[in-house]
Amino acid sequence: MEKDKISIIIPVYNTERYLERCITSLLNQTYKNLELIFVDDGSTDKSMEILKNAQKKDKRIIVINQKNSGPSAARNKGMRICTGQYIMFCDSDDTVKPNWCETLYKTIKTYPDAWVICGITVLAADEKVLYTNKETEGIYSKKHYFQIFMRGLSGSVYNKIYCARILKKYNIQFDISRIRGEDVLFNINYFSYVKNIVVIGEELYNYYRYDIYETLTNRYHPDDFQLLKNLYLRRLKIIDPDNINEFRYHYWSLFWKELGNTMNADPSIKLIQKVLINHKILCDSEFQDLLKSYGKKEMDKYSYFALSNKYFCLYWIIQKISFLKRKNMQKEKK
Repeated sequence: MEKDKISIIIPVYNTERYLERCITSLLNQTYKNLELIFVDDGSTDKSMEILKNAQKKDKRIIVINQKNSGPSAARNKGMRICTGQYIMFCDSDDTVKPNWCETLYKTIKTYPDAWVICGITVLAADEKVLYTNKETEGIYSKKHYFQIFMRGLSGSVYNKIYCARILKKYNIQFDISRIRGEDVLFNINYFSYVKNIVVIGEELYNYYRYDIYETLTNRYHPDDFQLLKNLYLRRLKIIDPDNINEFRYHYWSLFWKELGNTMNADPSIKLIQKVLINHKILCDSEFQDLLKSYGKKEMDKYSYFALSNKYFCLYWIIQKISFLKRKNMQKEKK
């Protein structure tokens, strides 16, 4: 059953605190025919030393060093040199269950034309389980993508197994120009070449959330809305018509939330910059389209008037007045 080799690609950047734990979980896999490709992305800590020591103990470990270029470039480099029939991905500060490889491998061997997905456990640094992302086990048509998306299972690459033949044949790679959202686009490209979705009901991947204020994915970026819009448009093309309305409403909530995210962002960003960023959002055609479809039903007429006419300052004043009124009402109740 283990004649096929699985290549696991792990980008590494300054994760010396967690790296040994990750390596141990990979070496403890019940599926043994593995190729563990660690791509050190210019770490300045002891990550490379840890990798070289691990390599001495297990010949399945391959260590590559590259100038700091980001995780996408690291993963692409790993894919270029890997020799496995199947490819999986892991982050160097996470861990996996012992049957992670074996379970996904057996599933894709049974359903070779499927997008094979497992559940995810999200943990805090102290190992406390924060929540799980999972879907009911089963075989689904591609129409089920929306449900997978809503369960938080569609975007990541570490809870899936990929056929190397498909990746190479269609030259599917990570977009190195992106520092966020690259996993989603990689998966959407791969999704084009599968026939159905197979979900493993078990949570086999452990994703750790460390200091929320230090992680790249949780920091505010001025181009957050543009990234959000790009992912919306890409996903919109593969959403089943029956789910379009719910999908668009979901993204409307995210679009609307971005206005507040901008204003509450890092104090080092000047107020005038924040206002200009939000004015640009209001001028976006996709924002206005979703505003007309869903916003009018959810906000007061003054707020809707301000947003639909692209008067962000007026909108923000209305929100502040509304907030103060609610605050005073709560005080009076006490």
